[in-house]
Parts: sequence; C-alpha cells; structure tokens
Amino acid sequence: MTPRQLGVSFALIATLVASSIAAQDAPADDGWKRPLEGMSKTLFAGRTGVGVLLVTPVDDDDTRRVEQFLREQMLASDLVELVMDDSPLGDLSGKSDDEIIAMTRKYPVDFVLVLRTFPGGDDGPTAVLRIETTEAGEAQSFRFRAGQQPPWMSRPRPVAPEPENSGVIAAAEAAGSARHEAAMTKMGAIGVAETLRLVAAERSRRVLAFEPHPRSPVVRNPGGDVVPWPRAYEAMDRIDLGQRYRRRKVTRTAAIATGGVLAVAGVGLLFVGLANQANCGSAPGCGRPTLLVGGFSSLGLGAIAAATGLALRPHPIATNQVEQMVERHNQDLE
Repeated sequence: MTPRQLGVSFALIATLVASSIAAQDAPADDGWKRPLEGMSKTLFAGRTGVGVLLVTPVDDDDTRRVEQFLREQMLASDLVELVMDDSPLGDLSGKSDDEIIAMTRKYPVDFVLVLRTFPGGDDGPTAVLRIETTEAGEAQSFRFRAGQQPPWMSRPRPVAPEPENSGVIAAAEAAGSARHEAAMTKMGAIGVAETLRLVAAERSRRVLAFEPHPRSPVVRNPGGDVVPWPRAYEAMDRIDLGQRYRRRKVTRTAAIATGGVLAVAGVGLLFVGLANQANCGSAPGCGRPTLLVGGFSSLGLGAIAAATGLALRPHPIATNQVEQMVERHNQDLE
C-alpha cells in the first residue's frame, strides 16, 4: 500500500468516526410520537391546571419509550400542570387496571392514566392506554402502534344518551341536592386535609439536594441517596436534558474507544517498521518508510479522537446551571 493510499484510508476512517459521533446527537424517533400528538388538547379540552397520575405497571423498554413521549406531550401542553409517577403505589406487578385505579382514589389528581405495552408481530408492539377521571369514574381505553394516526382523532368521546324520563330524573336530583350539599360540606374538611397531606408528601418526596463536585455534580433525594444521571434531569422534569446527556455519553465513549483502536494500530505499524527492514524488493510503496508513515498517522488520529472524547463533558449544561435548576425545582414545590 502506497503512502497516498494509506492517507486516503485514514481520512476515510476519520470521516466515518466523525459521522458516527455526529449521528449520536440526532434525536431518536421510533414512531411513538405520532399516535400521541394532540392527546392533551383532545382529552383535557376545556380544563386548565390538570393533574395526572401516570401508571406503568410493567417497566420494559417499549413502555419506557411510550411513557417518555407521553409525559413530554402532556407537560408541553398548557392544560396539564402536574404529572405524578407511580412510585408511591409500590410494586404493581400482577395487579389489574381496576385494582390500580382503586389504589389511586385518594391522590390529588384529575386523571389516572394506566399504560401497558404488549409485544406484536411484524407491525411491532401495541400500546394500550386507559384514561379514567377521578371525579366521575369515566374510563376510556385506546390502542395504538408506533407510526399510526392518533386514535383520539378518529374516535369521539362517548356521549351518554338522553333518558326518556329526564323530567322525573331532574326533579329527583333537585330534591336530593340539599342532602348532597350537606354531605359534601361534612366531607369537605376531611377531603381538604387529606389532599393537603398528600400534596405535602409528594412535594417532600421530590425535594433534591445539590453537591458540587469537580468531575460531575451530585444530586441527592430526600433520603440522602444519589440520584444517577440522567435520571436526576428527569426528576426535575427536564427529559430533554436527560436525552442530551445520554447522547453525549455515548459520543464520548465512542470517541475514546475509536482513539484507542487507532492508537494500538499505529503502535503496531511503528513496531513492525522499526523492527524489520521490510524488504519488498522493487515493489513501489513498500518498506520501512511506508510503515512508519502509516504508524505515525494512525497514532496521531487515535490521540486526537481519544483527546476529543476525554474533553467532551457528558453534562449538556454547566455545573452552576445545574445548581440553579435544582434550586428552581425545590422552589416550585413550595
């Protein structure tokens, strides 16, 4: 191989490495975003400050991807104010949807969403989303796959038929309204106290502590345990920063690994070139100079790739910005 051919080969390797590194920063979309588009505007229309409890009984890869896009879609809407996770419910494996709904009756939310995914055939896994209001107990279920049209766009909400004896029913409701109001007044104080207690418990569970460290800042939960990155970003409702952290981590690892491979190859070529005369006769481009040029080139590219990986910081924002984000997160809970 001539020096020119070696140079072209190493340039091609460097281009492929740079392309693979750049591709890591491209946002991944496996098709689950499309069926979830417009979900909040359709199902929560006419309401503001909606509180949602999102329950995922089974924690698998497909469920986590759908849950991530579902949470992003709701938090991006100006209708949803709170999205709680299901960690206060404990272990939900083996429990039916009705049992899970019964466990959430006392939580200060307006809607309970139960998300499950099931493996499919050639069309991929299927997601089933059950949505139930905590006020009237009205339940809806939707089934969708990645890349499909949003199911709520073509499926209107059910409307109860007008009863034939509506006048008699209205009179009975009017007669019982006084008793209902008295009962609600009696239960009001208990309900408010319970709601405040649950809200306070939820707030205290989400308070975070920040510790600045030279290599990477540390975030701890109320129990003193370290919250690993990027879950700490997700705990502060910054799923976008969590995704960027993962991509930068993968890019850093790929650059260091590529640099190591190129450096080892360069050392091998230099060893062969220095240890042997590499007598190739009259063949053009053979011998010690070719091996030395190839070795130094590979070693140099490896050093550059490894240095780039080591210099790349996994965190997408500065340490002081992380500290400010933790402070804002705790203030929003007050």
